[in-house]
Amino acid sequence: VCELYCHVHSFLAGHNMTAQLPDTQGTPMGETRVQIVLINVFTKTRVEVRALVDSGSHHLIVTPEVAKALGFDMEEVRRQWVTVANGRSERAPVIGPVQIEFEDRWCSTDGFVLNGGQCLLGCIPLEQMDLALNPKEQRLVLLPRFGWLVRRLNMAISFLNLRE
Repeated sequence: VCELYCHVHSFLAGHNMTAQLPDTQGTPMGETRVQIVLINVFTKTRVEVRALVDSGSHHLIVTPEVAKALGFDMEEVRRQWVTVANGRSERAPVIGPVQIEFEDRWCSTDGFVLNGGQCLLGCIPLEQMDLALNPKEQRLVLLPRFGWLVRRLNMAISFLNLRE
């Protein structure tokens, strides 16, 4: 249900609609928003934003206003092709590195600048910070630190066991 909700929400978000799908118990799930701090790694400029957690998105997405507040000049940054939720492709400015802080977790990543009116926190930064989305409670869950390392080691061990 969560995966279906996230994909439908991402698709509908590109069409200016709001998705509210019930879970298996009939309780509506909504949007999850969190307070994060974004830091321009070069200038140490900090901006606090309220971001939509969107597991249908891969990356950090910021508005042009947030990028400017962080000190990035949109004329001087590189651009990269991205596909947005409605399937349209566009060349978006890429800022970075940007440090993302949430509670006691942080990661460094690049961010894409899009005119969507809101910041999005995608699944890659969530995984880098060992965070999981609980859509029913509309919050992020802190996973054990370095859980990604344990998962990778388990995958490597499984791979080695298959070769024997």
